[in-house]
Amino acid sequence: MVADISNATKMGTFLLRCDILFKNILTTSQFAKTMSLRILFLKDNHVMHVISRKKLREFWENPKYANSEIVLSAWHHVVEDATWENFADVRKTYSSADQVGNKTVFNVGGNKFRIVAFIDYEAGKVFIRSVLTHKEYDAGNWANDEFGDDWKPFRKIVEDIKKRKGQSQ
Repeated sequence: MVADISNATKMGTFLLRCDILFKNILTTSQFAKTMSLRILFLKDNHVMHVISRKKLREFWENPKYANSEIVLSAWHHVVEDATWENFADVRKTYSSADQVGNKTVFNVGGNKFRIVAFIDYEAGKVFIRSVLTHKEYDAGNWANDEFGDDWKPFRKIVEDIKKRKGQSQ
């Protein structure tokens, strides 16, 4: 059945449904392994996942920014289909993107809007931190966001857990 599903997104959804269906049957460690396999499958196919579209929607639903919906939806669609493994890949897609500290700033809508995001390339996650106008971005309040400052890639977390287990034996 798995071979019949060619699209990575459909496959991820299929595996998630299987995880939910079998959660009550599998032991906790078996379930964790299943979830890890699903994450690895999705990343192997370089599917980027935007978290969360809600911030984009809240911005474009504001009557002051009603003209932003098409641009922000297009950005979301492009990012969800992206195959980014590092910032250089981001620049291939969005040449005007900038790396500011651990955040990536996207200029969209003809430089009218800014999307500030934290990207975990290893996990394939794009965390939207702020959606701003050019003027709001220039005010600089977004720079106070500490999200991601202590971020560790998944492999680093696993290494830390193994080290702690080794020390406790």
